[in-house]
Amino acid sequence: MLIISHERGALILRAEIIPIEPDSGNAGVGKRDNHLSHLLLSKILLMYITVNGKKELIAQNDSVIDFIISKELNPDKLIIELNMQILSKKDWGTVILKEKDNLEILGVVSGG
Repeated sequence: MLIISHERGALILRAEIIPIEPDSGNAGVGKRDNHLSHLLLSKILLMYITVNGKKELIAQNDSVIDFIISKELNPDKLIIELNMQILSKKDWGTVILKEKDNLEILGVVSGG
């Protein structure tokens, strides 16, 4: 079971891990063992950046390439400007986005 909620700027993920043990009286269908159930609580902190003039909610510590991949964009056809500076492709994996960053993503189109 996975529950996702938003509290005070953090995305809360709650997952209950339910181990299954064989139930010999039920043709191999598992049954829940309450003694072995565990609760996992994890927080993912979120922040706002501006992308092409629109606010976007992203996870803290995302790099530029993390953001590009999350948007299913083709990195080979993009030019990225971060806070009014063109960002070299070699830096996309190491530059970590920060709260209130301004990202401009330009698509390159070729043709004749």
